[in-house]
Amino acid sequence: MLLDQTVTITLNNKTIKYYENLGYKIPRRKDNQGRYKVATGTKILIDIKDALPYTHEEVWVKCDYCGEEYLETYANYTKCHNLRDLFKDACENCKGEKQKEINMKLYGKTHPNKYEYSFIFDCFTQRNYLLKTKEEDYNNTNDLLEYICLKHIDKGIRTISWNDFYRSNKGCMDCWRDRNKKEGHCNWNPNKTDEERQDTRKYIEYQQWRKQVFERDNYTCQCCGDKKGGNLNAHHISSYTNDKDNRLNIDNGITLCDKCHILDDNSYHKVCGVSNSTKDKFIKWINNYGIFNKVNIINTLVTQVNDYSHLP
Repeated sequence: MLLDQTVTITLNNKTIKYYENLGYKIPRRKDNQGRYKVATGTKILIDIKDALPYTHEEVWVKCDYCGEEYLETYANYTKCHNLRDLFKDACENCKGEKQKEINMKLYGKTHPNKYEYSFIFDCFTQRNYLLKTKEEDYNNTNDLLEYICLKHIDKGIRTISWNDFYRSNKGCMDCWRDRNKKEGHCNWNPNKTDEERQDTRKYIEYQQWRKQVFERDNYTCQCCGDKKGGNLNAHHISSYTNDKDNRLNIDNGITLCDKCHILDDNSYHKVCGVSNSTKDKFIKWINNYGIFNKVNIINTLVTQVNDYSHLP
């Protein structure tokens, strides 16, 4: 309900004649050339009924739901006063109640876009998921729904919104990895042999080895201590090419940043070359240029059994 009966508006070239024709006195002043003009920013007090629908001055309005008084631009007030919006005013806290009332009038239910729980349950079942969220806990499409992937029960309960599940086709990440590895991946080349894939290091076991090396070293360069992330490499102490038996041995890997690995003049590959890496070469290099953890690394490598035959 509109409380103000009058409103002060600012005149412009489009409204001067309109309000003058309605009988309002428009103040003018004489300029240097002797002409009478309306000064920029001139304000007049008008009856609220004479205000134009797009007037952006604020007026006091009373909420028809809770009775709270609040400020609203007159343009927004007139915009919401039509048959579809029930000719009712709602404050910020009551807009949801008003929308429910509008939905009931137009669609016969408070949430016209809300999917039925039975339909959601069936969709989860079709993708081999067990929906754990109860019907009374489901309010809207943005609520997080709890579910268990029956293919990966050991991963426990996961959460996803209905929008992400139905519209974006998201779900269990482990199922996604299963679908997109090897033959299921869009870039899979059936003409390559397993040996060729190992040469390019594009296989799952290598990625797992790389992650294990990073986790063991706490994602920190073992030469300089850099741990900002995004620039780390899992370096093979004994050459990846020549020592095939220890390609996936976590003891044969160490974390180095880009600078210590290959970019700086004192980096490992600049000093020792890009091939034929050995443990002796690495110990000598880390002893000369290491500043972070070289003592522990050298002691570990020296006492370590030369035979890396045990794979993780």
